This record gives sequence, C-alpha cells and structure tokens, in this order.
Amino acid sequence: MDVIILAAGIGKRAKLNYPKQFMRLGGKPLIVHAIDLFNKVSNTEKIIITVIPGQMDFFKELISDYGFSNCICVEGGSTRQESVYNALQVCSSERVIIHEAVRPFVTLEFLKKLKEKEGEAVVPCVPVTSTVFYKEDFLDRDKVLCVQLPQIFNTGLIKKAHELGKGKNYTDDSSLLLHELGIDPVIVDGLDQNIKITTPQDIKIAEVIYNESCCNNWW
Repeated sequence: MDVIILAAGIGKRAKLNYPKQFMRLGGKPLIVHAIDLFNKVSNTEKIIITVIPGQMDFFKELISDYGFSNCICVEGGSTRQESVYNALQVCSSERVIIHEAVRPFVTLEFLKKLKEKEGEAVVPCVPVTSTVFYKEDFLDRDKVLCVQLPQIFNTGLIKKAHELGKGKNYTDDSSLLLHELGIDPVIVDGLDQNIKITTPQDIKIAEVIYNESCCNNWW
C-alpha cells in the first residue's frame, strides 16, 4: 500500500523559525518519526513525501541521512489540497494512506486496525471535549467528532474526487470525497494521543507524551 506523508507546510503557528516537520522529538525530526512508522509496516510500497517548494534537495539529503530507501519526494502545492493531488499522481496501489508528518504518535497496533477496516474511506475520529458554537447556535456535542489522520482511501476514488475538486480549498480528504462524490467515510475510534503539532503549546504536550511513551513502552 502506498503512503503519502504531508510535509510541505511552513507551520508558522508553531513559532519555531523553521518548518515544524523538522522539529526534533527524542533527537529525531518529526518527519523521520513518520517515515519510520510506515517503514516498519511489511506491505508498505512507496512512501511519497510532499516537500516544501524549493527545498527538494534538503529533504532528499535528510531522508538519505536516515537510510530510508523507498521514499519519493514530490513538490507540494500552494495549499494542502494541491499537495495531496501532486502526491496522488505517483500512487499506484489500490488503497492509499494519507498522513501528516506532524502527527508522530500513531502506533503500529492502531495502524494495523485501520488497514484491516473495509471501506472506500477509513477515518479515525475522537469525541470533542468542549462545547461547540456554530452559526449562532450550540451544537450537540455528542454528535460532533474531531477528525484525525492517517486516513485510508480507495486510490481511484480519491484521485477522481481531487480532479472534481480542483480549484477549491478542502483541508481534509475525507470531506473532499464526501462533497465531490457523496461517499461517507467509515469512522473508527481514534487515539487521544494522536495530536497534530501546530502551536507552541502542542510542542510542550508532545514532549510530555513522548517521554511518557518511552517510559511505558506503548509507542
């Protein structure tokens, strides 16, 4: 199964003065943690990494330094949607996994559960813990979920959905598939620790999760 790892963002909200996918956690950049996860999965075919435009050589050198041999770098677009589309052009497996470099706490056990689930789109979600206010009304919290990655898609269908959605600005591929092709995702329980590192506070939380995971050997 091919894997797409999104790593073309700048990540200004993290306030690191460099792209957050290069932030070190346990001595290794976040993007290396992501690649390493999928390298441990036996049927991973290609690992396709979207890179920051103009930094192709830097990404390739970093990947080579860590000894990864099955990675393909493609230049990212001006939006997340464009980056995914570019990566899909080199996907050839029947199903594809889409992940973000800045979600370092996915476990092999969780990934195995996702891959065993049937469906055109398999999407992990966790319940929201705060009240949600939307368009002058409060939503029923029990009906609202927070979407996570990695997500798994039928490759042909997600490619078709991206073709139909060109020029729009979707920030999630499962919503793109739903709105462009009317295909509902299969929802699976996500992981509480599977945070997306976005802000300085997330960085501090990630360091705590990492230290606890090393002590408890669950990562």
